[in-house]
Amino acid sequence: MSDDELKGVFRELLGPAADPHPFQLEVAAHLLAGRSVILKAPTGAGKTIAALLPYLTARSLDLPFPRRMLHAAPMRSLVEQFCQQAKALPLTLDIRCQTGERAEDPLLDGDITYLTIDQLLAAYLGLAPLVPARLTGIARQHIQSSYLVFDEIHLFEPDTALATTIELLTWLNGRTPFLLMTATLSEAMLCELAHALNPTGDPRRDVAVVRVDDATPARRTFHTQPQPMTATSILRRHRGRSMVICNTVERAVRLFEHLLGRGRSEDSTILLHSRFRPADRATLTREVTTRFGKGAGNDNIILIATQVVEAGLDISCETMHSEVAPVNALIQRAGRCARFGGEGEVYVYPLAGNARGKVCYLPYDKELCEHSYELLGKRDNQALDYQAECELVDLVHTEADRRVLAAIARGRKARRELMWRTICWVGEAQAERSPLVRQLIRKSEALRFIL
Repeated sequence: MSDDELKGVFRELLGPAADPHPFQLEVAAHLLAGRSVILKAPTGAGKTIAALLPYLTARSLDLPFPRRMLHAAPMRSLVEQFCQQAKALPLTLDIRCQTGERAEDPLLDGDITYLTIDQLLAAYLGLAPLVPARLTGIARQHIQSSYLVFDEIHLFEPDTALATTIELLTWLNGRTPFLLMTATLSEAMLCELAHALNPTGDPRRDVAVVRVDDATPARRTFHTQPQPMTATSILRRHRGRSMVICNTVERAVRLFEHLLGRGRSEDSTILLHSRFRPADRATLTREVTTRFGKGAGNDNIILIATQVVEAGLDISCETMHSEVAPVNALIQRAGRCARFGGEGEVYVYPLAGNARGKVCYLPYDKELCEHSYELLGKRDNQALDYQAECELVDLVHTEADRRVLAAIARGRKARRELMWRTICWVGEAQAERSPLVRQLIRKSEALRFIL
Protein backbone atom coordinates (compact mmCIF):
# COMPACT_ATOMS: atom_id res chain seq x y z
CA MET A 1 0.00 0.00 0.00
CA SER A 2 1.62 3.26 -1.14
CA ASP A 3 1.41 6.60 0.64
CA ASP A 4 -0.01 8.15 -2.53
CA GLU A 5 -2.98 5.77 -2.48
CA LEU A 6 -3.63 6.54 1.19
CA LYS A 7 -3.31 10.28 0.56
CA GLY A 8 -5.81 10.01 -2.29
CA VAL A 9 -8.46 8.53 0.00
CA PHE A 10 -7.62 11.10 2.70
CA ARG A 11 -8.19 13.97 0.28
CA GLU A 12 -11.49 12.50 -0.87
CA LEU A 13 -12.58 12.77 2.76
CA LEU A 14 -11.21 16.18 3.72
CA GLY A 15 -10.64 18.03 0.47
CA PRO A 16 -7.98 18.19 -2.29
CA ALA A 17 -5.63 20.38 -0.23
CA ALA A 18 -5.65 18.15 2.85
CA ASP A 19 -2.52 16.23 3.81
CA PRO A 20 -2.51 13.38 6.36
CA HIS A 21 -0.09 13.37 9.26
CA PRO A 22 2.68 10.77 8.99
CA PHE A 23 1.23 8.85 11.93
CA GLN A 24 -2.11 8.49 10.13
CA LEU A 25 -0.34 6.92 7.16
CA GLU A 26 1.71 4.66 9.46
CA VAL A 27 -1.38 3.39 11.29
CA ALA A 28 -3.17 2.64 8.01
CA ALA A 29 -0.12 0.87 6.54
CA HIS A 30 0.19 -1.43 9.57
CA LEU A 31 -3.50 -2.34 9.62
CA LEU A 32 -3.75 -2.95 5.89
CA ALA A 33 -0.69 -5.20 6.16
CA GLY A 34 -2.49 -7.31 8.76
CA ARG A 35 -0.90 -5.93 11.92
CA SER A 36 -2.99 -4.47 14.76
CA VAL A 37 -1.93 -1.18 16.37
CA ILE A 38 -1.83 0.76 19.62
CA LEU A 39 -1.76 4.50 18.86
CA LYS A 40 -0.66 7.20 21.30
CA ALA A 41 -1.28 10.69 19.94
CA PRO A 42 -2.12 14.07 21.48
CA THR A 43 -5.68 15.28 21.82
CA GLY A 44 -6.90 16.98 18.66
CA ALA A 45 -4.21 15.36 16.47
CA GLY A 46 -6.64 13.46 14.23
CA LYS A 47 -7.00 10.01 15.80
CA THR A 48 -10.60 9.65 14.56
CA ILE A 49 -9.55 10.12 10.92
CA ALA A 50 -6.57 7.80 11.52
CA ALA A 51 -9.07 5.11 12.54
CA LEU A 52 -11.20 5.62 9.42
CA LEU A 53 -8.39 5.82 6.87
CA PRO A 54 -7.46 2.09 6.57
CA TYR A 55 -11.11 1.02 6.47
CA LEU A 56 -12.10 3.53 3.78
CA THR A 57 -8.94 2.84 1.78
CA ALA A 58 -9.68 -0.87 1.77
CA ARG A 59 -13.25 -0.28 0.59
CA SER A 60 -12.16 2.21 -2.05
CA LEU A 61 -9.45 -0.06 -3.49
CA ASP A 62 -11.26 -3.36 -2.81
CA LEU A 63 -8.50 -4.65 -0.53
CA PRO A 64 -8.85 -7.71 1.74
CA PHE A 65 -10.07 -6.09 4.94
CA PRO A 66 -13.26 -6.37 7.05
CA ARG A 67 -16.33 -4.79 5.48
CA ARG A 68 -17.61 -3.60 8.85
CA MET A 69 -16.03 -1.18 11.31
CA LEU A 70 -16.96 -0.96 15.00
CA HIS A 71 -15.63 2.10 16.85
CA ALA A 72 -16.06 1.78 20.64
CA ALA A 73 -15.64 4.58 23.17
CA PRO A 74 -16.17 4.68 26.96
CA MET A 75 -18.85 7.41 27.04
CA ARG A 76 -22.10 8.02 25.19
CA SER A 77 -21.19 11.65 24.50
CA LEU A 78 -18.09 10.53 22.59
CA VAL A 79 -20.06 7.97 20.60
CA GLU A 80 -22.63 10.57 19.57
CA GLN A 81 -19.94 13.03 18.52
CA PHE A 82 -17.93 10.49 16.51
CA CYS A 83 -21.09 9.38 14.73
CA GLN A 84 -22.02 12.95 13.84
CA GLN A 85 -18.50 13.63 12.53
CA ALA A 86 -18.57 10.52 10.33
CA LYS A 87 -21.99 11.39 8.92
CA ALA A 88 -20.68 14.85 7.99
CA LEU A 89 -18.04 13.27 5.72
CA PRO A 90 -18.78 12.56 2.03
CA LEU A 91 -19.47 8.86 2.60
CA THR A 92 -22.16 6.67 1.04
CA LEU A 93 -22.10 4.16 3.89
CA ASP A 94 -24.57 2.90 6.46
CA ILE A 95 -23.34 4.70 9.61
CA ARG A 96 -25.12 3.89 12.86
CA CYS A 97 -24.99 4.68 16.57
CA GLN A 98 -25.51 2.07 19.31
CA THR A 99 -25.91 3.19 22.93
CA GLY A 100 -28.43 2.64 25.67
CA GLU A 101 -30.20 5.84 24.61
CA ARG A 102 -29.92 5.36 20.86
CA ALA A 103 -30.13 1.72 19.79
CA GLU A 104 -29.80 1.84 15.99
CA ASP A 105 -27.75 -1.34 15.56
CA PRO A 106 -28.14 -3.98 18.30
CA LEU A 107 -26.85 -6.77 15.99
CA LEU A 108 -23.92 -4.59 14.85
CA ASP A 109 -24.43 -5.15 11.14
CA GLY A 110 -24.06 -1.59 9.79
CA ASP A 111 -21.08 -0.55 7.68
CA ILE A 112 -19.70 1.68 10.44
CA THR A 113 -21.16 1.54 13.93
CA TYR A 114 -20.13 3.86 16.75
CA LEU A 115 -20.95 2.34 20.13
CA THR A 116 -20.00 2.32 23.78
CA ILE A 117 -17.49 -0.23 24.99
CA ASP A 118 -20.28 -1.56 27.21
CA GLN A 119 -22.41 -2.32 24.15
CA LEU A 120 -19.59 -4.07 22.31
CA LEU A 121 -18.56 -6.29 25.22
CA ALA A 122 -22.17 -7.04 26.16
CA ALA A 123 -22.96 -8.08 22.58
CA TYR A 124 -19.97 -10.40 22.43
CA LEU A 125 -20.68 -11.98 25.81
CA GLY A 126 -24.41 -12.44 25.19
CA LEU A 127 -25.40 -9.83 27.80
CA ALA A 128 -26.92 -7.16 25.56
CA PRO A 129 -30.54 -6.62 26.71
CA LEU A 130 -31.84 -5.83 23.20
CA VAL A 131 -30.38 -8.96 21.59
CA PRO A 132 -32.46 -12.15 22.09
CA ALA A 133 -30.52 -15.21 23.20
CA ARG A 134 -31.08 -16.92 19.83
CA LEU A 135 -29.36 -13.98 18.03
CA THR A 136 -26.31 -13.51 20.26
CA GLY A 137 -24.23 -15.67 17.91
CA ILE A 138 -24.99 -13.27 15.04
CA ALA A 139 -23.83 -10.21 16.99
CA ARG A 140 -20.72 -12.09 18.14
CA GLN A 141 -19.89 -13.14 14.58
CA HIS A 142 -20.23 -9.56 13.39
CA ILE A 143 -17.71 -8.46 16.04
CA GLN A 144 -15.27 -11.23 15.09
CA SER A 145 -15.45 -10.28 11.41
CA SER A 146 -15.18 -6.48 11.88
CA TYR A 147 -12.34 -3.99 12.08
CA LEU A 148 -12.38 -2.98 15.76
CA VAL A 149 -11.42 0.43 17.15
CA PHE A 150 -11.16 1.06 20.89
CA ASP A 151 -10.92 4.77 21.67
CA GLU A 152 -9.81 6.57 24.86
CA ILE A 153 -8.76 3.25 26.40
CA HIS A 154 -7.25 5.02 29.42
CA LEU A 155 -10.85 5.67 30.52
CA PHE A 156 -11.85 1.98 30.53
CA GLU A 157 -12.37 0.66 34.06
CA PRO A 158 -9.14 -1.29 34.72
CA ASP A 159 -10.55 -4.38 36.44
CA THR A 160 -13.66 -4.71 34.27
CA ALA A 161 -13.85 -3.24 30.74
CA LEU A 162 -10.10 -2.96 30.19
CA ALA A 163 -9.36 -6.44 31.52
CA THR A 164 -12.19 -7.97 29.46
CA THR A 165 -11.12 -6.07 26.33
CA ILE A 166 -7.54 -7.34 26.68
CA GLU A 167 -8.76 -10.92 27.06
CA LEU A 168 -11.11 -10.60 24.09
CA LEU A 169 -8.38 -9.18 21.87
CA THR A 170 -5.93 -11.94 22.75
CA TRP A 171 -8.57 -14.35 21.39
CA LEU A 172 -9.08 -12.31 18.22
CA ASN A 173 -5.47 -11.20 17.59
CA GLY A 174 -4.24 -12.54 14.28
CA ARG A 175 -7.77 -12.92 12.89
CA THR A 176 -9.49 -9.59 13.56
CA PRO A 177 -7.62 -6.29 12.99
CA PHE A 178 -7.91 -3.82 15.86
CA LEU A 179 -6.73 -0.33 16.79
CA LEU A 180 -6.43 0.94 20.37
CA MET A 181 -6.11 4.72 20.80
CA THR A 182 -5.11 6.97 23.68
CA ALA A 183 -3.40 10.27 24.44
CA THR A 184 -2.22 9.67 27.97
CA LEU A 185 -1.05 6.13 28.72
CA SER A 186 2.45 5.86 30.16
CA GLU A 187 5.24 4.42 28.05
CA ALA A 188 5.42 1.38 30.33
CA MET A 189 1.69 0.76 29.86
CA LEU A 190 2.00 0.96 26.07
CA CYS A 191 4.82 -1.57 25.86
CA GLU A 192 3.39 -3.99 28.41
CA LEU A 193 -0.07 -3.76 26.85
CA ALA A 194 1.36 -4.69 23.46
CA HIS A 195 3.00 -7.71 25.09
CA ALA A 196 -0.20 -8.66 26.95
CA LEU A 197 -2.09 -8.73 23.64
CA ASN A 198 0.39 -11.27 22.26
CA PRO A 199 1.35 -13.36 25.30
CA THR A 200 2.79 -16.24 23.23
CA GLY A 201 5.26 -13.98 21.40
CA ASP A 202 4.09 -15.16 17.97
CA PRO A 203 5.64 -12.65 15.49
CA ARG A 204 2.56 -13.00 13.26
CA ARG A 205 0.47 -11.52 16.08
CA ASP A 206 2.78 -8.67 17.09
CA VAL A 207 0.96 -5.43 17.88
CA ALA A 208 2.61 -2.27 16.53
CA VAL A 209 2.96 0.73 18.86
CA VAL A 210 2.73 4.06 17.02
CA ARG A 211 3.74 7.17 18.97
CA VAL A 212 3.29 10.79 17.95
CA ASP A 213 5.78 13.26 19.40
CA ASP A 214 3.70 16.33 18.66
CA ALA A 215 1.13 16.73 15.89
CA THR A 216 -0.52 19.91 17.13
CA PRO A 217 0.72 23.52 17.33
CA ALA A 218 -0.90 24.14 20.72
CA ARG A 219 1.15 25.15 23.75
CA ARG A 220 -0.42 25.35 27.19
CA THR A 221 1.00 27.03 30.28
CA PHE A 222 0.10 25.33 33.55
CA HIS A 223 -0.29 27.36 36.73
CA THR A 224 -0.77 25.69 40.12
CA GLN A 225 -2.82 27.79 42.50
CA PRO A 226 -2.39 27.84 46.29
CA GLN A 227 -6.09 28.08 47.16
CA PRO A 228 -9.20 26.13 46.07
CA MET A 229 -11.14 27.32 43.05
CA THR A 230 -13.82 29.99 43.55
CA ALA A 231 -16.09 32.11 41.39
CA THR A 232 -13.80 35.06 42.13
CA SER A 233 -10.67 33.29 40.86
CA ILE A 234 -12.49 32.31 37.66
CA LEU A 235 -13.89 35.76 36.93
CA ARG A 236 -10.55 37.43 37.66
CA ARG A 237 -8.93 35.58 34.75
CA HIS A 238 -11.90 35.28 32.41
CA ARG A 239 -11.34 36.51 28.89
CA GLY A 240 -13.40 35.33 25.93
CA ARG A 241 -14.13 31.63 26.47
CA SER A 242 -13.34 29.88 29.75
CA MET A 243 -13.87 26.27 30.82
CA VAL A 244 -14.09 25.14 34.43
CA ILE A 245 -13.86 21.42 35.24
CA CYS A 246 -14.84 20.04 38.63
CA ASN A 247 -14.33 16.47 39.84
CA THR A 248 -17.89 16.09 41.16
CA VAL A 249 -21.34 17.16 40.03
CA GLU A 250 -22.09 18.73 43.41
CA ARG A 251 -19.14 21.12 43.23
CA ALA A 252 -19.91 21.99 39.60
CA VAL A 253 -23.50 22.90 40.49
CA ARG A 254 -22.40 24.95 43.49
CA LEU A 255 -19.83 26.89 41.44
CA PHE A 256 -22.39 27.53 38.70
CA GLU A 257 -24.78 28.98 41.29
CA HIS A 258 -22.01 31.16 42.73
CA LEU A 259 -21.23 32.56 39.28
CA LEU A 260 -24.89 33.38 38.71
CA GLY A 261 -24.87 35.07 42.10
CA ARG A 262 -21.97 37.22 40.94
CA GLY A 263 -24.01 38.62 38.07
CA ARG A 264 -23.37 36.09 35.30
CA SER A 265 -26.39 35.30 33.13
CA GLU A 266 -27.53 31.80 32.20
CA ASP A 267 -27.02 32.71 28.54
CA SER A 268 -23.30 33.35 29.15
CA THR A 269 -22.74 30.56 31.71
CA ILE A 270 -23.41 26.91 30.85
CA LEU A 271 -23.57 23.97 33.25
CA LEU A 272 -22.96 20.48 31.82
CA HIS A 273 -22.72 17.21 33.74
CA SER A 274 -23.85 13.59 33.54
CA ARG A 275 -27.03 13.89 35.63
CA PHE A 276 -29.09 15.93 33.20
CA ARG A 277 -31.93 14.12 31.49
CA PRO A 278 -30.73 12.66 28.16
CA ALA A 279 -32.64 15.15 25.99
CA ASP A 280 -31.47 18.14 28.03
CA ARG A 281 -27.90 16.91 28.07
CA ALA A 282 -27.94 16.44 24.29
CA THR A 283 -29.22 20.00 23.84
CA LEU A 284 -26.54 21.39 26.16
CA THR A 285 -23.81 19.39 24.43
CA ARG A 286 -24.86 20.80 21.06
CA GLU A 287 -24.76 24.33 22.48
CA VAL A 288 -21.31 23.75 23.97
CA THR A 289 -20.03 22.31 20.67
CA THR A 290 -21.37 25.33 18.79
CA ARG A 291 -20.06 27.99 21.17
CA PHE A 292 -16.70 26.34 21.91
CA GLY A 293 -16.15 24.56 18.58
CA LYS A 294 -13.75 25.40 15.78
CA GLY A 295 -14.58 28.77 14.26
CA ALA A 296 -16.68 29.88 17.24
CA GLY A 297 -16.39 33.53 18.21
CA ASN A 298 -14.71 34.91 21.30
CA ASP A 299 -18.03 35.65 22.95
CA ASN A 300 -17.73 35.92 26.76
CA ILE A 301 -18.89 32.43 27.71
CA ILE A 302 -18.03 30.26 30.72
CA LEU A 303 -18.63 26.49 30.76
CA ILE A 304 -18.87 24.72 34.12
CA ALA A 305 -18.52 20.98 33.61
CA THR A 306 -17.33 17.67 34.99
CA GLN A 307 -15.43 14.83 33.31
CA VAL A 308 -18.07 14.71 30.53
CA VAL A 309 -15.93 17.16 28.51
CA GLU A 310 -12.62 15.57 29.44
CA ALA A 311 -12.19 13.46 26.32
CA GLY A 312 -13.31 13.47 22.73
CA LEU A 313 -15.33 16.68 22.48
CA ASP A 314 -13.90 18.88 19.73
CA ILE A 315 -14.07 22.14 21.65
CA SER A 316 -11.58 24.72 22.83
CA CYS A 317 -11.14 27.68 25.16
CA GLU A 318 -8.50 30.27 25.88
CA THR A 319 -8.50 29.77 29.65
CA MET A 320 -9.13 26.58 31.63
CA HIS A 321 -9.65 26.12 35.36
CA SER A 322 -9.49 22.62 36.83
CA GLU A 323 -9.59 21.00 40.21
CA VAL A 324 -6.55 18.83 40.87
CA ALA A 325 -6.71 15.34 39.36
CA PRO A 326 -4.17 12.74 38.20
CA VAL A 327 -1.96 14.27 35.54
CA ASN A 328 -3.31 12.03 32.76
CA ALA A 329 -6.80 13.43 33.43
CA LEU A 330 -5.44 16.99 33.63
CA ILE A 331 -3.77 16.60 30.24
CA GLN A 332 -7.01 15.26 28.77
CA ARG A 333 -8.79 18.31 30.16
CA ALA A 334 -6.08 20.62 28.87
CA GLY A 335 -6.70 19.12 25.45
CA ARG A 336 -9.82 21.35 25.36
CA CYS A 337 -7.61 24.46 25.80
CA ALA A 338 -5.90 26.00 22.74
CA ARG A 339 -7.01 22.85 20.93
CA PHE A 340 -6.99 24.48 17.50
CA GLY A 341 -3.56 26.09 17.92
CA GLY A 342 -2.08 29.07 19.69
CA GLU A 343 -1.44 29.37 23.40
CA GLY A 344 -3.67 28.64 26.36
CA GLU A 345 -3.60 29.03 30.12
CA VAL A 346 -4.50 26.16 32.47
CA TYR A 347 -5.00 26.84 36.19
CA VAL A 348 -4.93 23.85 38.56
CA TYR A 349 -6.43 24.25 42.04
CA PRO A 350 -6.19 22.17 45.21
CA LEU A 351 -9.38 20.81 46.76
CA ALA A 352 -10.99 22.36 49.81
CA GLY A 353 -11.27 20.31 52.99
CA ASN A 354 -14.48 19.64 54.86
CA ALA A 355 -15.37 21.05 58.29
CA ARG A 356 -12.71 18.80 59.84
CA GLY A 357 -10.11 19.76 57.25
CA LYS A 358 -10.23 16.40 55.47
CA VAL A 359 -9.87 16.49 51.68
CA CYS A 360 -11.81 13.97 49.59
CA TYR A 361 -10.13 13.22 46.24
CA LEU A 362 -12.79 10.83 44.94
CA PRO A 363 -13.30 9.67 42.24
CA TYR A 364 -9.51 9.78 41.96
CA ASP A 365 -6.62 8.32 43.91
CA LYS A 366 -5.25 10.68 46.59
CA GLU A 367 -1.61 9.75 45.98
CA LEU A 368 -1.83 10.30 42.21
CA CYS A 369 -3.52 13.68 42.69
CA GLU A 370 -0.95 14.90 45.20
CA HIS A 371 1.98 13.69 43.11
CA SER A 372 0.54 15.39 40.01
CA TYR A 373 0.03 18.68 41.84
CA GLU A 374 3.58 18.54 43.20
CA LEU A 375 5.20 17.90 39.81
CA LEU A 376 3.12 20.57 38.08
CA GLY A 377 4.19 22.98 40.80
CA LYS A 378 7.82 22.37 39.83
CA ARG A 379 6.91 23.38 36.27
CA ASP A 380 4.74 26.30 37.31
CA ASN A 381 4.17 28.99 34.67
CA GLN A 382 5.93 26.91 32.01
CA ALA A 383 4.50 26.25 28.55
CA LEU A 384 4.37 22.48 28.04
CA ASP A 385 4.24 20.72 24.69
CA TYR A 386 2.96 17.19 24.22
CA GLN A 387 6.35 15.61 24.83
CA ALA A 388 6.65 17.39 28.19
CA GLU A 389 3.11 16.30 29.08
CA CYS A 390 4.02 12.68 28.28
CA GLU A 391 7.07 12.92 30.55
CA LEU A 392 4.77 14.01 33.39
CA VAL A 393 2.46 11.07 32.71
CA ASP A 394 5.42 8.67 32.92
CA LEU A 395 6.62 10.18 36.19
CA VAL A 396 3.20 9.96 37.85
CA HIS A 397 1.55 6.89 36.32
CA THR A 398 4.23 4.33 35.42
CA GLU A 399 4.07 2.35 38.64
CA ALA A 400 0.28 2.59 38.90
CA ASP A 401 -0.09 1.39 35.29
CA ARG A 402 2.21 -1.54 35.94
CA ARG A 403 0.15 -2.49 38.99
CA VAL A 404 -3.01 -2.39 36.86
CA LEU A 405 -1.58 -4.76 34.25
CA ALA A 406 -0.10 -7.04 36.90
CA ALA A 407 -3.53 -7.31 38.57
CA ILE A 408 -5.14 -8.06 35.20
CA ALA A 409 -2.55 -10.75 34.55
CA ARG A 410 -3.14 -12.37 37.96
CA GLY A 411 -6.88 -12.54 37.35
CA ARG A 412 -6.63 -13.61 33.73
CA LYS A 413 -7.41 -17.30 34.17
CA ALA A 414 -10.52 -16.64 36.29
CA ARG A 415 -11.72 -13.95 33.87
CA ARG A 416 -11.21 -16.19 30.85
CA GLU A 417 -13.24 -18.95 32.48
CA LEU A 418 -16.03 -16.52 33.44
CA MET A 419 -16.15 -15.12 29.91
CA TRP A 420 -16.41 -18.58 28.39
CA ARG A 421 -19.13 -19.60 30.82
CA THR A 422 -21.02 -16.40 30.02
CA ILE A 423 -20.78 -17.00 26.28
CA CYS A 424 -21.74 -20.68 26.42
CA TRP A 425 -24.22 -20.60 29.30
CA VAL A 426 -26.69 -18.26 27.64
CA GLY A 427 -29.83 -19.11 29.60
CA GLU A 428 -28.39 -18.48 33.03
CA ALA A 429 -26.28 -15.59 31.78
CA GLN A 430 -29.42 -13.75 30.72
CA ALA A 431 -31.06 -14.43 34.09
CA GLU A 432 -28.00 -13.20 35.98
CA ARG A 433 -27.14 -10.33 33.67
CA SER A 434 -26.44 -7.50 36.14
CA PRO A 435 -23.87 -9.37 38.30
CA LEU A 436 -22.02 -10.51 35.19
CA VAL A 437 -21.97 -6.97 33.79
CA ARG A 438 -20.48 -5.69 37.04
CA GLN A 439 -17.78 -8.37 36.90
CA LEU A 440 -16.91 -8.15 33.22
CA ILE A 441 -17.90 -4.74 31.86
CA ARG A 442 -18.53 -1.99 34.40
CA LYS A 443 -19.00 -2.16 38.12
CA SER A 444 -19.79 1.45 38.98
CA GLU A 445 -23.32 1.72 37.61
CA ALA A 446 -26.36 -0.49 37.21
CA LEU A 447 -26.93 -2.13 33.84
CA ARG A 448 -29.79 0.12 32.83
CA PHE A 449 -27.59 3.23 33.06
CA ILE A 450 -24.60 1.96 31.07
CA LEU A 451 -25.88 -0.06 28.15
